[in-house]
Amino acid sequence: MTVCLHHGETVKKERRMAGILAC
Repeated sequence: MTVCLHHGETVKKERRMAGILAC
């Protein structure tokens, strides 16, 4: 579960699985 620091909160909720792609 790697999330970007930029959208860490947004990605963690909607794309926690694709957190890396949401960078």
